[in-house]
Amino acid sequence: MTIVRPITQYLAILGLGLSIGAASHAQQGQNLLFILDASNSMWGQIQGTAKIQTAKQALGRLISDLPASTRPGLMVYGHRREGDCEDVELIHGFGEATPDEIVGRLEEITPRGKTPIARSLQRAGEMLGDTARGDSVLLISDGVETCGGDPCAVAGEPAAMGA
Repeated sequence: MTIVRPITQYLAILGLGLSIGAASHAQQGQNLLFILDASNSMWGQIQGTAKIQTAKQALGRLISDLPASTRPGLMVYGHRREGDCEDVELIHGFGEATPDEIVGRLEEITPRGKTPIARSLQRAGEMLGDTARGDSVLLISDGVETCGGDPCAVAGEPAAMGA
């Protein structure tokens, strides 16, 4: 499993389009789950632009540039309810939607709540199951876990299975 550390500077890098190399790195036929932080902190600004807007634009470009054989999925957290550490939603499972459909859904997402990174990684691990070989998860976040979980410990479980 590939993990992007939740640091604001990564959002700036994504906004510059430097993440496009990750799309070309995706293996043929690979499941690739994108997890988007839509917690309230994503309203913060980087050079006058809300972090959520930068993240949506970068993620949209990344999804659009994936090889046709890559099966993308989208999970979002913190976008439905304030203060709810269970606010993790699988928007599209692997290959359930076209890249254009996934990008279209990004525009509907509004930051509202907490940052349950560990819970989202746990849900991602459940999706990978026993067939995790070669699958990846790309987490886009600006902050740290705010729900008491341990993202590093949770991320190690699918990684041990080969994700």
